[in-house]
Amino acid sequence: AVVSTQSTGEILGQSRNPTAVQPHLKKCFDNIVQLQMEKIGIDSKGGKMEAVAMFSADGEKVEFNTQVTLEGPVEAWLCDIEDTMRVTLRQQLKLCRVAL
Repeated sequence: AVVSTQSTGEILGQSRNPTAVQPHLKKCFDNIVQLQMEKIGIDSKGGKMEAVAMFSADGEKVEFNTQVTLEGPVEAWLCDIEDTMRVTLRQQLKLCRVAL
């Protein structure tokens, strides 16, 4: 996936609004088109958000083993998403292998 300069600028400008990054996910990650995001904290009206699952272009949903807090620089939490994606998929593949 290739991210254009314009998309990169839009992504980096949205660190305070994680939901605005959703349209760019498919450019950043192979076949991830959406993250399931939830507000966390006692007052969920203006609180922090976390990613709890990812969706593929085919509609497949994979829940993350651990939630990813979406705060701080967008490039940092996108790296956290990538790390969590890898760990989660590795774990799921191990479980599938054991089940066979």
